Amino acid sequence: MLLNDEGSPTTDEVGFVELPVGKASDIVTKRWKPVVPLQLSHHDGPLREILYKLLPLTSLEVRRRVFVQTASRWTAYFDNGWRGTDAFTVISSLAEGRCMGMRVVTDPPSFAGVRRPVDSPAVIWDVYGPDANPILNYVRTISAVDEGGGKWEFHQSGEPFPFEDVSRYAVRRIQERFPVELLLEYLRHFDIDLFNADFYCGPATMIEFLSPKHPEMHEYPTFKAARENKPS
Repeated sequence: MLLNDEGSPTTDEVGFVELPVGKASDIVTKRWKPVVPLQLSHHDGPLREILYKLLPLTSLEVRRRVFVQTASRWTAYFDNGWRGTDAFTVISSLAEGRCMGMRVVTDPPSFAGVRRPVDSPAVIWDVYGPDANPILNYVRTISAVDEGGGKWEFHQSGEPFPFEDVSRYAVRRIQERFPVELLLEYLRHFDIDLFNADFYCGPATMIEFLSPKHPEMHEYPTFKAARENKPS
């Protein structure tokens, strides 16, 4: 897993948009600046250091978002929501009318033979495109999700990419229809090295909201505190 799960839950979901980091952050800033006071900061350094700048994680509202240039044509996206990054709104809207985007969720109950403490296991791959369609701007979506009590559901929509192993989607055990290993293989076709921290080479731009905090907002000073639901 990315950073050996040190940044979980933040790193359990990652957004990707096919734009340079400056372009992506500029679009979002221009959209939000008229309605909310915000501050931009620019950062270099390893991904671990950049992710720690998102702390504390917060409930009820996202206060910090960071765009990180990768070693390929993609910019990655993370935010400081206490349950993990929520990439859908930001990435799908950036992609619409411009480019391709992705939401990647890797939160399996185990990986490489190691068990993980997970509340809602899921492996999800959403691909967005520039053209709007009846279901937002989805191009392709594949997911295997534990809906509770070990009841796994598999879902797919959109036209499969030529490289997909569609035979996997019919295996008897639903959890095994879309494992993390298969998702990683698919992402390599787009030059995305998801779990390699060096892939997120930077630079990075952080957008921080300066508006008054919600009075009932909780803050989680560490990633571990968020995983254990122990606010400060």
